[in-house]
Amino acid sequence: FFICIFLHIGRGLYYGSYLYKETWNTGVVLLL
Repeated sequence: FFICIFLHIGRGLYYGSYLYKETWNTGVVLLL
């Protein structure tokens, strides 16, 4: 589970797009 989050963050940083960061944050909220 944490690996998926790590990869998602890494992918967001790789593309350097804030849209990915916002999507990740939304995903975290949904998971919580």
